[in-house]
Amino acid sequence: MTYVNDKLLDDIRRVGWHILGIEGDTTTPIVVHTGPEMSRGTLVMTDDELLERLRERVQVEPRAPIGEYDKPTWNPPVPASAFDLAERTLGFRLPPLLRRLFLEVADGGFGPAYGLYPLEAAIDGGETLVEVCHTFRKDPEWPSRLLPICDWGCANWSCLDCRTDDGPIVTLSGEEPLKDTGRNLRSWLTAWLDGCNLWDEMFDQAPTRMGVNPFTKEPIAIKGQGKPKGRPWPS
Repeated sequence: MTYVNDKLLDDIRRVGWHILGIEGDTTTPIVVHTGPEMSRGTLVMTDDELLERLRERVQVEPRAPIGEYDKPTWNPPVPASAFDLAERTLGFRLPPLLRRLFLEVADGGFGPAYGLYPLEAAIDGGETLVEVCHTFRKDPEWPSRLLPICDWGCANWSCLDCRTDDGPIVTLSGEEPLKDTGRNLRSWLTAWLDGCNLWDEMFDQAPTRMGVNPFTKEPIAIKGQGKPKGRPWPS
């Protein structure tokens, strides 16, 4: 762990919470825990520390259950050859941290919402990362290096801008314009590990309505979904 000093804090504010610099005399990227409320003394993590926390988490609860009958599962990490094949199939290079996630943590199934899409083993009959990207590419206006990585349900996705190694997490919500969340893959996963409510970060508040649980037939409160937050993407 490393503490943020005055100079680094100023750099962080200037670049808008993306890749922040180096730790000591190494070239290890520094990961910031949170957003604009950051103050001096905030803890940051190296990529190695982030991956270690993720490995510990997937063994206990790879993602939060969504509904009474949801049983989260995850797959073992993939070999480098599988990741290389995905890059060749997609036609562009994927960020180094994403590579480490699949090679050193798990083949998807962990993270916010329904977890990261897998590369090889589609969980519960779902689509793989490459299959999902090909589905979106059927739209001729789909950005060539925007990669859907996480499904929130109800036509909402978190996507990764792969034009740079440290691109932002972008919200796709129905027919709404794409929005830059202000987080990158590092800070997004760090916030999830720390219990941040990423849904509330992504969307404005909306009224709650009553519905019926399709399994138990009991009344349930359904949280409304407002407009996606963030800066227009690409800016």
